[in-house]
Amino acid sequence: MKKIVSVLAVSVFGLSACSAPATPTREPTMPPTATVMITNTPLPTVTSSPTETLAPISTFPAPYDEMSNPVLTPTDIRVNVKNDLATAVFHLKDVPTELTFDQESGVVTGGMEYMWKVCIDTDNNKNTGASFGWLAGADYCLWAAHFKSSDTPQAIPIEQGMQVSVSELDGESEKKISDGIIQVDVEGDTIQLSGAIPGVTSASQLYYEIYDGYSGADVSSPLFDRIFVEK
Repeated sequence: MKKIVSVLAVSVFGLSACSAPATPTREPTMPPTATVMITNTPLPTVTSSPTETLAPISTFPAPYDEMSNPVLTPTDIRVNVKNDLATAVFHLKDVPTELTFDQESGVVTGGMEYMWKVCIDTDNNKNTGASFGWLAGADYCLWAAHFKSSDTPQAIPIEQGMQVSVSELDGESEKKISDGIIQVDVEGDTIQLSGAIPGVTSASQLYYEIYDGYSGADVSSPLFDRIFVEK
């Protein structure tokens, strides 16, 4: 499996970059189990607009490695938190009007096709939360993914094909605790995920992962070591 690691350089709000080596091999971090393969329950519309409260974004150092699918190639990622609501904005090379799900070959039925994910070490303690790999210490993840359900391809808007969740990490296990919200901006080439992350603070550390089941590649890394909290 091909593994690509990119590290985000962030220059606003006093954020400093950090990196961690990618593990040699990986399996999808969220296996398709009964715990997570459920239909999302719509959440109330998010009234705040994090993209309006943040300063102009920084960008990945150029040149950066690209995924084979431009909707999975990040150009920037940022996270905003207000109270316990975390909003992750993935700026991508190109966000199409529709994405093809359940392709005939390349991913087994039940396997993960696509994923955008941000994980948060809420207590800044490597001895709690996840105990594996570059995610060690992360307590919660906010993610959007699609698990292949058939061999009948369908081209639909991205938000219609994604399962959006918040999960809690404990050792080597990951359990869904709530639904999340996805907003796709085709013209702005962004995918925005929002969800409740209990206990997040200004000291919380962040990690991100983007996964392509068809190429077997991902980009994953610590994102930056401080989170912006809106008062």
